[in-house]
Amino acid sequence: MYRTRSSHSGRPFHRVLIGTCLMAAALTACGDSSGSSPEATRSETIVDPTVAEATTTAPAPTTSAPTTTVAPTLPPTTEAPPTTAAPTTAAPTTAPPTTAPAPVSTRPIAAIDANGDAVLVAADGSTTLLFDGADPDDVVEEGPVVLVDTVAVATDGSFALVSECCEPSPGVTFRIDPAVGPASVGEGTFGHGPALSPDGTLVASVAVDSVLVDQLVDGGSTSLATATPVAYPDQVVWANDGRIVLLNWSSTGSTLRAIDITFAGIMTEGPTGPVSDVPVGPEAYTLAGRGDGVVYVADAASPIVRAFDSTTLAPVPAADVILADTPLSVWIEDGEVRWVDTARALHVGATIIPGSYVWVR
Repeated sequence: MYRTRSSHSGRPFHRVLIGTCLMAAALTACGDSSGSSPEATRSETIVDPTVAEATTTAPAPTTSAPTTTVAPTLPPTTEAPPTTAAPTTAAPTTAPPTTAPAPVSTRPIAAIDANGDAVLVAADGSTTLLFDGADPDDVVEEGPVVLVDTVAVATDGSFALVSECCEPSPGVTFRIDPAVGPASVGEGTFGHGPALSPDGTLVASVAVDSVLVDQLVDGGSTSLATATPVAYPDQVVWANDGRIVLLNWSSTGSTLRAIDITFAGIMTEGPTGPVSDVPVGPEAYTLAGRGDGVVYVADAASPIVRAFDSTTLAPVPAADVILADTPLSVWIEDGEVRWVDTARALHVGATIIPGSYVWVR
């Protein structure tokens, strides 16, 4: 991812031995055969022609070097199995990349495709139409702009909430049966940007200057509580079953605001935390999910998804998520990152889902 030295010490010995034999032969041929010369005597003692011949003819085959050098030929035989075994053990190494792209969570993949339709997306790229929305590429310069802006789906896939924004100005949220599709769309309720609580029993949405929390019962919803934040709320996310976090924007910048909710419908203002002091529009920042003790905020001009403590709303840089590109949309939940890049490709974990999209949750 993401990196015998052959011993020549024997050669000098053989050369000395051969040289000695040649010298001895010369001395024998030229010296006195009576053996009166000391040098001749030493030469005959070291190399006796009879002994020399016997040594070179008889013993050599018996103790020949080939017999002792056969053994070194065995190591290649013993080294061969590791060489052939490596491919056997290497094969499993290539298997994980095939299975690695599988999504981490089992939550349904809710998205808005490039045609502006709310859909459920399967891992193979096939889709189930939930709501037929307007094409975002066909927005007219004059008149109201009404586009699908949010899709929330129950964990078990039993229902979906789809909102259009924003005409009328609070937006409208529809409840849909995924098994039936667009035919199940009813009148809808005021509010947009629906967010389901982790336990799936409550839905929070935002209006012009307030946040609405409804209880999901009997296939519909009943109003539980309404809170009016200081600034205009743009989006809402559940930090846990008892707390929602709003993203507010105004001419002085963007902030996060926490609101605690009891099952009796009492809403209590919690802490606030700055996101930016730059007076940008609501499209500059988006709520991008939740993690272990944090909520995420995406920046339309940066690939860094910022984490904020869900209790204090203070930044937690160590928990930031860095994407490979500036996202059109991103959602982080259950340890899984889903995002749409600038080429409108949908990423779910390490998988790129076939198709073209503009939003995901």
